[in-house]
Amino acid sequence: MAGFLEITKGPFRKEDTIFAPWSPEENDAEKVREFMNKIEQRLK
Repeated sequence: MAGFLEITKGPFRKEDTIFAPWSPEENDAEKVREFMNKIEQRLK
Protein backbone atom coordinates (compact mmCIF):
# COMPACT_ATOMS: atom_id res chain seq x y z
CA MET A 1 0.00 0.00 0.00
CA ALA A 2 1.21 3.50 -0.71
CA GLY A 3 0.21 6.85 0.64
CA PHE A 4 0.56 10.39 -0.56
CA LEU A 5 0.22 13.54 1.50
CA GLU A 6 0.17 16.90 -0.19
CA ILE A 7 0.33 20.08 1.82
CA THR A 8 -0.45 23.49 0.43
CA LYS A 9 -0.75 26.95 1.86
CA GLY A 10 -4.33 27.58 3.00
CA PRO A 11 -7.08 28.31 3.12
CA PHE A 12 -8.37 25.18 1.41
CA ARG A 13 -11.09 25.85 -1.16
CA LYS A 14 -12.62 22.71 -2.65
CA GLU A 15 -13.66 24.55 -5.82
CA ASP A 16 -9.96 25.17 -6.57
CA THR A 17 -9.13 21.45 -6.54
CA ILE A 18 -7.47 20.19 -9.71
CA PHE A 19 -7.80 16.47 -10.38
CA ALA A 20 -5.34 14.49 -12.50
CA PRO A 21 -6.63 13.95 -16.06
CA TRP A 22 -6.01 10.19 -15.71
CA SER A 23 -8.05 9.81 -12.51
CA PRO A 24 -11.63 8.53 -12.64
CA GLU A 25 -14.52 10.81 -11.73
CA GLU A 26 -15.17 10.48 -7.98
CA ASN A 27 -18.88 9.73 -8.54
CA ASP A 28 -18.18 6.88 -11.03
CA ALA A 29 -17.98 3.96 -8.57
CA GLU A 30 -17.17 1.34 -11.22
CA LYS A 31 -14.26 3.34 -12.69
CA VAL A 32 -12.93 4.11 -9.20
CA ARG A 33 -13.06 0.39 -8.32
CA GLU A 34 -11.21 -0.53 -11.54
CA PHE A 35 -8.62 2.18 -10.89
CA MET A 36 -8.01 1.02 -7.31
CA ASN A 37 -7.75 -2.63 -8.41
CA LYS A 38 -5.18 -1.66 -11.05
CA ILE A 39 -3.09 0.17 -8.45
CA GLU A 40 -3.30 -2.74 -6.00
CA GLN A 41 -2.12 -5.17 -8.70
CA ARG A 42 0.87 -2.96 -9.53
CA LEU A 43 1.89 -2.79 -5.86
CA LYS A 44 1.99 -6.58 -5.38
